[in-house]
Amino acid sequence: MYNTSYKDKALAFEKIIHIMQGDLQKLANKGKVNNRFIAKQNRILKTLIDYFNEIENHIISLQGQLVETQIANSNHREYLTDRITKLEAICIMHGILDFPRFMAQSLNTLSDWAEDLYKDEKSFMLSHSLQEFIRDLSEAERIVIEKILFKRIHRKVNTLLNEINRYQKRKIRYKP
Repeated sequence: MYNTSYKDKALAFEKIIHIMQGDLQKLANKGKVNNRFIAKQNRILKTLIDYFNEIENHIISLQGQLVETQIANSNHREYLTDRITKLEAICIMHGILDFPRFMAQSLNTLSDWAEDLYKDEKSFMLSHSLQEFIRDLSEAERIVIEKILFKRIHRKVNTLLNEINRYQKRKIRYKP
């Protein structure tokens, strides 16, 4: 769980604490230091040990959180990859082979296109494979298919052109 460097340093810290405790005990046994000095050194050692133990617990907690986060990220990445694969499969089933071209568009552009198509209930966007199919037809067949597919759009365009023409005629008529 720990890397070797940290493990080595933790062991060295524990070893040095034991050595300091032993040295302090030797000094106390020889009577070379007073009780106040021994008590002070023991408080310092206790504080160092408490700090070390607290850090150990914190590191163990953080490592547990890291493992949980890695698992959650892995699961989420798998979920997103699965969703993208499903979306690509749906696109292929519907003849949308230029999926990468759409993915290269910004989210705003795609949202605007989708909103425009949704607002105009009977509008649609031809898939790449259908466009290729139509393009490969003879000119007569292509004209028939396009008339059928774009009948409503042609009607809208003609209506707009007629309105523009009427507007232009009124504008000309009212010229002084």
